[in-house]
Amino acid sequence: MRTLLNLKKIIIVFLMISAGCNVNDSFDPDGELPLVAGEITEIEKGENNYRYWIKVIAESWPNYAGPDADFVWLGITDNSRFFKQLEDHTLAKLNADDLVVGQKIKGWPAGNVIIDLYPRGRAEYIVVVEE
Repeated sequence: MRTLLNLKKIIIVFLMISAGCNVNDSFDPDGELPLVAGEITEIEKGENNYRYWIKVIAESWPNYAGPDADFVWLGITDNSRFFKQLEDHTLAKLNADDLVVGQKIKGWPAGNVIIDLYPRGRAEYIVVVEE
């Protein structure tokens, strides 16, 4: 009986993977405070695993003590996810190429944020809240 239950779980996981489901494709921005809320002021081409680096001037640091700097660089990778918050507060998916200077965003990091000369970290989620 236990083997049959495990087999069912394996089949379900296999079907989800083959269908292209990704746990990170769903996201609830109300469930966790972002690292930073602010405006994109620069976008630079990345190297190695980073497609882009975006500089965000912080209007607030909701989930962070806040460094001495008033900005953070967020690294955009193939694993970063992008959304636009619509007027009814639902989210629509975006692509990395949809990010432009001047957009107001909220950003959630994937892991720790490094602070030495300036704060920087890898972006897990970016939600555009205003263009």
